[in-house]
Amino acid sequence: PGIDGYEATRRLRALKGEWAHKPIIALTAHVGPEEEARCRAAGMNGHLAKPLVLEQLEAALRQHLRVARAG
Repeated sequence: PGIDGYEATRRLRALKGEWAHKPIIALTAHVGPEEEARCRAAGMNGHLAKPLVLEQLEAALRQHLRVARAG
């Protein structure tokens, strides 16, 4: 409570252990290259815009879960 997704991501990335490497995908109403860059700068792995398109969510999950298992 009291923090946004950017700060939550920064805090998770600062942890040691497995939480520091879990995939984090933003879901936001804000779109555009600036917002995507802000998400990446906070440590997020991806960015999806609302309204959510199920196929895009599925593709992002497949991509990032595959990377997490390989890493």
